[in-house]
Amino acid sequence: MTPQVALEPSVLNFQNVSVGVTSPPMSITLVNNGTGPLTIDSITITGGNPKDFAQTNTCGTTVAAGASCAIMVTFTPGAAGPRSALLQVADNATDSPQIAELDGGAAFALGAAPAIEQVAPGQSTSYIITATPSNMFNQEITFSCVKPPAGITCTFLPPTLTLDGVDPATTTLTVATTASVPMRLPFGIPPAPFVAMSLVLLGGLVFLLRRRPVWLAATAMIVMIAVGSGCSGSGATPATSANTYMIGVQGAAGTLTETTTIVLSVT
Repeated sequence: MTPQVALEPSVLNFQNVSVGVTSPPMSITLVNNGTGPLTIDSITITGGNPKDFAQTNTCGTTVAAGASCAIMVTFTPGAAGPRSALLQVADNATDSPQIAELDGGAAFALGAAPAIEQVAPGQSTSYIITATPSNMFNQEITFSCVKPPAGITCTFLPPTLTLDGVDPATTTLTVATTASVPMRLPFGIPPAPFVAMSLVLLGGLVFLLRRRPVWLAATAMIVMIAVGSGCSGSGATPATSANTYMIGVQGAAGTLTETTTIVLSVT
C-alpha cells in the first residue's frame, strides 16, 4: 500500500497586495489519492522570496488514504515587483517532495524626485511622484500628503492617475509654505496712531465715569468694547517655521495604499 499525493491547486497567485501588508489566506488542498497512509516529514517554503510567504496547515504528521488536509498560505510583500517562492511537502510518497508555486507582487510602488528641496517661508517647490505598477495593476490611484505640518499645503497635478499595468506614470506635487502676514488693525489704522487713539478713548472713558451720567459712560464703554473686538483675531499670521520636514506622500487605490517620503527644508 503506497500513498499518492496531489496539491490542488499547484499554483497560487496573490495580486494587488501592498508592500508590508499581509494578504487574506489562500488555500492549497493536499490529497492522498493512494492506498496507504501518507507520513509528512515537513511542509516548508523555499525559493526566491521565502520570507514573503507564510503557511499554516491542518495536516499534522499523517494523512490517511483517501483523506485530505488544508495548507493556508499568506503573502506579505517585502518590496515592490514580482515575488515568488515554492511550497514544498516532504513525505513518504514516491514523488516526494511535492511542490506548489507561490507568486505575487505589490500592486504599485511610489517614488519621489528630487529627494530634498529647500525654500524660504512663503515660497513653493515641486516634486515628481512616480507610480510604478506590478502584477498588471491597472487601477486609479488618488494622491495625498499624510498629515502635512502646519503652514504647509500640498497640491497634486493631476490629483489621480490610472496605471496601464505596465508603464510608470507621474504626477507633480507642489508644496507651498506660508509667509508672515503683518497684523491688521480695524479701519485700516496704522499701529502707532491706533495706540494713541486708544489711549485718548481710555482717558475719555475715565473722565465720563467720573463726570457724566451713567448712561453716557455705559455708551462709551460699549464703543471701547466694539473697538477692542475689532482687534481680536487680527494678529500677525506666523510664517512656516524654519525646519527640515519629512512629509509622507500616499497613493490610494481602494483599500490599497503605498507611501513614499519627501524632504522639505525651510530656511
